[in-house]
Amino acid sequence: MPTRSLPPRPNLAQLKIQANELHQAHRHRHLPAAARIGAHHPRYRAQPLDAVLDAPFPLADAQLVVAREYGFDTWPKLKQHVELAEAIAAFRPHPRFEDALAALDAGDVDRLRRLVSADPTLVHARTNLEPPYHYFTGATLLHHVAGNPDRGRLDGTRPPLPQASAVLARVLLDAGADVHAVTLGPNAGDTMGLLVTSKQASDADVVGPLIDVLLEHGARLDLTS
Repeated sequence: MPTRSLPPRPNLAQLKIQANELHQAHRHRHLPAAARIGAHHPRYRAQPLDAVLDAPFPLADAQLVVAREYGFDTWPKLKQHVELAEAIAAFRPHPRFEDALAALDAGDVDRLRRLVSADPTLVHARTNLEPPYHYFTGATLLHHVAGNPDRGRLDGTRPPLPQASAVLARVLLDAGADVHAVTLGPNAGDTMGLLVTSKQASDADVVGPLIDVLLEHGARLDLTS
């Protein structure tokens, strides 16, 4: 169980300092450090505090304890989370993103074209910028055309992907959307990857037309992995 909470904007350098301080506290045989180690390191769990202080305790073990105090299984997972948060912090929500997304959902080609024509930065804008960070974190409008993930309504129903999905994708791509852009979360994916694994796109029978548009604009299709 985590015993500490990360700040809204965690800093990897500060976390490294915390691990170094714990490493030094163990070296100086501080009992509170031993208690933290025993509580969070599987190798030292349930051992007497003196035994914890007598045991070797490399810096990597201190990093593991700090990671687990924050609720992460390993230090690399904590590091990945912090680095992702730092990358996402560079983006700001676009004030017209939801309007453009509503046009996408409605299959309103003319409205979407007007929006991106009035503000071409929309095609590079990102959404889903708050934790928890999952694979659709930092999605662009183009990523949404695949219907993956399924954004169902609160009542459990879902609107089908519009039959104009390929036309909508073309509007975004012609306006400068990056066909190679990937989402920012763990296991990030590009639009093609999201499309070929999308049940909603398959159910709406729009996969083929969308693939054609994406390929036309330079996307890669790899069905071997």
